[in-house]
Amino acid sequence: MARPRKRRRAGRGRFVDRPIAYVLEAALALGLLYTFGQSFYSYAQTSPAFGVRNIQALGLQRLDLDEVVAASGLTTGDNLLFLDKDAIRARVESMPYVKSCGLRVSFPDLVILDVVEREPFAALLVHSRSYEIDADGTVLREVGTAEMPLAPFISCVGGLEFVDLGDRIGLPALQAALELWKVFGASPLARQFEISEIAAIHEDDLRMYGAAVPYELRWGRGEFADQARRLEILWENKGGELGCNEFLDLRFGEGLVCR
Repeated sequence: MARPRKRRRAGRGRFVDRPIAYVLEAALALGLLYTFGQSFYSYAQTSPAFGVRNIQALGLQRLDLDEVVAASGLTTGDNLLFLDKDAIRARVESMPYVKSCGLRVSFPDLVILDVVEREPFAALLVHSRSYEIDADGTVLREVGTAEMPLAPFISCVGGLEFVDLGDRIGLPALQAALELWKVFGASPLARQFEISEIAAIHEDDLRMYGAAVPYELRWGRGEFADQARRLEILWENKGGELGCNEFLDLRFGEGLVCR
């Protein structure tokens, strides 16, 4: 007897063709998205709707808005969507007085620069020219000949021959002098001594001069807090009359040397 023929399942062709349809639909969708994206990109680049019209700089104390904006390279012809934020921040931070700079965008047309300025901390004397420096040793500006420089002068810095604005001077002698001034400047004695100069000959040979004492105060070995404390105690006990004519050396623990 003849076997009955198996029936072909209905719709098999449709199942075979459907993945191809999915691929075509996805390709069409991606093409439309690409075209839309290209159109929007071209529009955004040239549209005045995204143009920079206002620039603010917050945190300015010594710097002027115009000079900060000029240093940033920002102009009212820039586009908010295509700003090179890292490059703008780097240009502002290249200014000697700028410690750090942040950048924010506020639509529809505002760019905000968040500036943290450096604070003058002392004056640095190099070959008869004086410079303001901050507590890290960054050179902020040259002090004019008619100006009164910020006290104290840091002079005789071992190994220092030349400085340029914006340089951070990491020489051990200068860094030690700055650390000494941070410690001593917070001491009650700082107001009595009226320190005018610190000679930073070496990180272990710092010589301090003030109006209230006719002799040098010698510091070093990095133990400035202990040395300042011992000086305070001695000053109080002796009523300021230490009997030194040339120097008081604080570098040898309890064995203070007075000559």
